[in-house]
Amino acid sequence: MTVQQKPFETLLKLGGELRVAPSRGGVPATSFWKFWVSSSEVYATSRMFGTGKISVHASGQIHMRLEERDAPQQFAAPLLLGNGKWLGAFELRFLLSPGTYNPPQEILKNKKAFLIEVPQDTVLIMNLLVGQSGTADKLALPHELLPTAKVLW
Repeated sequence: MTVQQKPFETLLKLGGELRVAPSRGGVPATSFWKFWVSSSEVYATSRMFGTGKISVHASGQIHMRLEERDAPQQFAAPLLLGNGKWLGAFELRFLLSPGTYNPPQEILKNKKAFLIEVPQDTVLIMNLLVGQSGTADKLALPHELLPTAKVLW
């Protein structure tokens, strides 16, 4: 397993996959979340979901399946953010309590994974934002999330 802790600026990866987890003391505090793009759809999953996943479709619909065989549950439509070129698809909140159980170590088979250190008494909030076609500056985040937001992928 290749787990890296690097400044946020070095995590940016266009296309491909992103695996990320919050950490305490350099140890994953939850299962890793995997994000990837296939065609014009964005997907997210975590091993804690089993075979379930969240999918963001080009139509603007967002679905969640807890198991592959389940019917998809539809989320609310994405929010338009910033200058209207960004869609706020969903938010993940990691509420890490002292002394909580750490997940089993994941076997990533030489795939890169990133840890985000979360100090005690703080919360990690990750938002999946999808830029619409023609978004000129892929690094210009919506003003609603500044100044603290950082680009991961």
